[in-house]
Amino acid sequence: MSSRLSLTMKTTFLAAALLGCSLARAVPIAVDFEAFTSGQTLTTEVPGLTFSNTVILTAGVTLNEVDFPPRSGVNVAHGLGAGPITIDFAAPLDSFAAYFTYNSAVTMTAYDSALAVLGSVTSAFSANYVSGGDAGASPNELMQLAGLGQISRLTIGDSAINFVMDDLLAVPAVVNVPEPRTVGLILVGLVMMWRMTLRPRHAPAQR
Repeated sequence: MSSRLSLTMKTTFLAAALLGCSLARAVPIAVDFEAFTSGQTLTTEVPGLTFSNTVILTAGVTLNEVDFPPRSGVNVAHGLGAGPITIDFAAPLDSFAAYFTYNSAVTMTAYDSALAVLGSVTSAFSANYVSGGDAGASPNELMQLAGLGQISRLTIGDSAINFVMDDLLAVPAVVNVPEPRTVGLILVGLVMMWRMTLRPRHAPAQR
């Protein structure tokens, strides 16, 4: 009895350990805006992200790249002026980061699924564009939000068209969902445990 109980307990612990170690992989979403055209309004073109009040500017076409140089490529995201840029996420995030060049301070605010404010971050300078930025400032400042809980929405800036954004990185939250392979291992362990509990007990052989 004690041997069978011990083995059953080991099987249970194995299944629990496998379950506890199985976390869904969080695949970051990286967007450099190069897939879009100058003047294009962004909405749902990036899987998992929904943009509001956002338009694409292109160096040499609609963007003053001398003062507002893209961090990579030729495209950046810009506000349309009707309000802040808003990004809603199909799956909540652990963190969000992007690079900003601006002519007045920029604030980025994170919200949860109930639209309660989780936290915010404001640019390090009042301006960092090339010809008129603050002393010590340089274009493409990294701004990020992390460690606030699960982020479902971001707002960036206000109704003023005062910044461009490039090279964003959205990292989805890790969800406690077993991967298919791990689920199979857990089921095998549970079946073994179930079979051992049904195995009949035999009396000791008599001499």
